[in-house]
Amino acid sequence: MLTLRESSEYCGIPKKYLKNYVFKAGELKATKIRGRWNISKRELEEWKRNRDLRLTRLSMEEYFKAFEFAVRVFYQSGAGTVEWGTTKRRDVGEFIANQTEGKLGELAFAKFMHDHFGIGIELSFLIEKEIPGQDIVKVIRTEDGTKIARNPKIKVSIKTTKMQNFNLWVVEEDIEKSDVFVLCRVELPSDQLLRIVRDHEQISPVRNLIPEPREIIAEVAGFTWGEELQARGATMEMTGANGKVVQVLKRPQFIMLSGELRKSKEDWESLANAL
Repeated sequence: MLTLRESSEYCGIPKKYLKNYVFKAGELKATKIRGRWNISKRELEEWKRNRDLRLTRLSMEEYFKAFEFAVRVFYQSGAGTVEWGTTKRRDVGEFIANQTEGKLGELAFAKFMHDHFGIGIELSFLIEKEIPGQDIVKVIRTEDGTKIARNPKIKVSIKTTKMQNFNLWVVEEDIEKSDVFVLCRVELPSDQLLRIVRDHEQISPVRNLIPEPREIIAEVAGFTWGEELQARGATMEMTGANGKVVQVLKRPQFIMLSGELRKSKEDWESLANAL
């Protein structure tokens, strides 16, 4: 048995991430022994081995591809620049980070499917006014030595969150748009925008304070078929310009914990075949 600290060190992840995965997501079981939480080393080794298979590393070239998409969305559509449930406009840095993170999740899924199942995934980089139900444009397979690109047979929605999070969250109006929902987790440094401008001449006085850009780590955490998602109650507070709640709305949210998602080899093979 390993303590939470020992377990996080063994897996190479922050302790707060592991606690979320254990106590909130149900990805691992912990047992309290003499007042301290412990995890079976055998179970932890299996969890780490499976997680490592789902991890992808995205290059700076892929980061800039996602970053360029985020900038285009900000200037060309204006969609999503208002925080959900409020009239407050999101800070440009937050908006760019969120959009970049979302596209990095899609790139991670495409890389995962290619590396493990030999399937090429062409993603959409079009600017949409509404959230699309399909994130995949083409599925590319090799048949008799020739690459064949076809339209996907099912609609796939790729949802992305931060690495420490554990919810696949789908709002009611999007639940019918897709056949399957994939959850990706991305470890995007909070100072990423500073890292990519550290070599600019005007930054030279503080350059040594800013870490160099590095590859982005992402995890394809799992997926669920649309019919498996169940509605769970949620309250949305509409906040006015004065910062006060002007209306309270209740509507179902479709949520699944990362520990409940499909993620076995057989599950991924079934999704690959369905594409």
